Amino acid sequence: MIRGLFFVLLIALSGIAGKPRTLILSPKYVKFNHRNYSIRTTESNRATKHEELMIDPLATSSEDFVEYLRKEAMSHDAVSHQYLKLVSSGGFPHMHEVLFAFVDEYRHYGKRFTQYVGMLMEGDANGHQCDQEHKELLEHDLKAEEGVLEDDEKEILERVGLNVALLDGVPHRQLFQQMRENIYKLLNKDSFNRNTNNSPGMQFADDIANILQKGSFPARVAGIGLGIESMVPTIYTYLVRAIENFTPLEADEYAFLLLHIYVDEGHGATMEGIVQDLALTTKVRREMLSTTRAILDARVRLWDNLLLSVHDKERNFDNSLKQNARTLYVS
Repeated sequence: MIRGLFFVLLIALSGIAGKPRTLILSPKYVKFNHRNYSIRTTESNRATKHEELMIDPLATSSEDFVEYLRKEAMSHDAVSHQYLKLVSSGGFPHMHEVLFAFVDEYRHYGKRFTQYVGMLMEGDANGHQCDQEHKELLEHDLKAEEGVLEDDEKEILERVGLNVALLDGVPHRQLFQQMRENIYKLLNKDSFNRNTNNSPGMQFADDIANILQKGSFPARVAGIGLGIESMVPTIYTYLVRAIENFTPLEADEYAFLLLHIYVDEGHGATMEGIVQDLALTTKVRREMLSTTRAILDARVRLWDNLLLSVHDKERNFDNSLKQNARTLYVS
């Protein structure tokens, strides 16, 4: 009772003195907040200690470190962003336009994918070079980009309903363009006006190039392998659900996505293997983690910007409807 009166007196005196009043909390409330803060601090410290453990090659194996990077990537907003969930569930009024905007923007990254892999094989400014074994693995991945299919891959694709004859030997960039055109036809428009200058997709493609350019060779491999390629099947699955549920397209018309979901996991696996070979020092592991996180954050910016562009477009559409309604009413 006395302690409570003391707090009231302090507040009153503060007001009398002409100073801004300060909210003085009860000891019970202060204790509660302190406990919550302590819990958050403890969790943060625990995560930091775990990270330090994972980047220490004397404490953890390269396999453990790669698994840590994989979990870091798959638990990131880059693979569970609100934009992806809304696309998948048909959460936008004009889904055909949203789907076209998605692939239209993403093509900028796709067009430069071989350039990114080429940067891996070039080595870096610090003298780290891609050895012959790793170079051959990456070159094999580049050949796969040209549409070369193994027999077991053909069987898998046939089982998911694709006409393999339409895929074998067809470069992936061509399959992507075919899918883009098939989605575009759904719009029933002679043209689709988009501002391509500094668009979200172009920003993303530039971000990836800049991040890779600054990184060491091991960090570049980790960034592309774990920050991008490892999550491709998951991200493309969001898009496939939307196409299946909200368009009349047949499987062969978006074969690019199905191919990458079911049989094109080689890029990620190849690069994860190289990361495992190179993750031998704390310095290298720290660089790998930093570059991977930077690329994941760049992907989140892409989803943020695409979501913002959809909201802006819907807002403009609503305003146009209101303006037309007012015009009709006046006339």
